[in-house]
Amino acid sequence: RGYAINSVGIAYGNEINFTTLGTRPSISTTYASNITGNSAIIGGNISSINGSSVTDRGIYLSMNNADPYNYGSKISIGTGEGLFSKEVSNLNPNSKYYFVAYATNSYGTNLGSTLSFTTTSITATLTTGTPSSITSSGASISVNITSTGGEAILEKGIVYGKTSSPTLSDSIVQSSSSSNSYSLNLSGLYFAT
Repeated sequence: RGYAINSVGIAYGNEINFTTLGTRPSISTTYASNITGNSAIIGGNISSINGSSVTDRGIYLSMNNADPYNYGSKISIGTGEGLFSKEVSNLNPNSKYYFVAYATNSYGTNLGSTLSFTTTSITATLTTGTPSSITSSGASISVNITSTGGEAILEKGIVYGKTSSPTLSDSIVQSSSSSNSYSLNLSGLYFAT
């Protein structure tokens, strides 16, 4: 209500009331944790819903693009106020990712700050094919390197021996192929008894 003061005293007008409008949620992005070669935990913190329940919250994630909101993938992580996080997997090793937390209520969507992390390098992964062209003293073996682990391959080939799980301390045949798929011939093997 309004008021006015004169020499006689104070006068008040009629009283009215109103309710303030809410706003978008208050949110911050939390730093990535548990970073590996192909996964990380990312999330955010909604410190206030600002007058309206949070109906969606989560993360936008992009690889090598500093604008994940417009150019990333949306990962929804539920509803409500407070801390939230999710482990994202199937990431590329030795790669930089950008992410930003978001929260939505009936007044709109708000974003936290954009943060980044870099996945670690990992050892290469490969599959060894079934031997072919088997003779009494040799065989042909194919290998496919399915992931370099984010690093250059320095040396590749085949290790073999008469016991299971051969390692570099057993017999070696190196490949000079520039391809990640190669085949090598083993020779001079002993006749099976």
